[in-house]
Amino acid sequence: MSDEEYIIRREVEEDEQELDNLPVKEESVFDNEFRILVLANTSIKDGEDGNPSVNVEESDMEEILVRQVRTMDNVNEFFDSFDATIAEPNEGHLKYEVGSDGLCVVLVDSVNLKDKVVNFVNKYIDEHKEEIVDEGKENEDESERDSKRRR
Repeated sequence: MSDEEYIIRREVEEDEQELDNLPVKEESVFDNEFRILVLANTSIKDGEDGNPSVNVEESDMEEILVRQVRTMDNVNEFFDSFDATIAEPNEGHLKYEVGSDGLCVVLVDSVNLKDKVVNFVNKYIDEHKEEIVDEGKENEDESERDSKRRR
């Protein structure tokens, strides 16, 4: 084996070892539950900085707790569906921001669109209810095993 082949083989082995030492990706559950706050305000104005300015007192507001969204994969799945069904067809009439604390604020310019957003979220919750039930059952099974071990 030539020196050049040895060096290349050694570099490849080192790269493989570095990859092996990387932590395994675990799907972590959020600290806070995912909530969606939907604000309908027909008097949305652009502020001095170019961002929308909203008078919350004049807004029709609804907050929804979405327990089915617990991980980043769940967030991606939810917003893929939300974007295709609600956001893209209503572009220009809806804005949303997702915070790192699990709060999503959706700002719409009509009560009708607010109702569509709320109906979409409620439908999503109904379609994914079994995920929460299954998760709760797993937690019950674990606590039963723990209590049997203590006896």
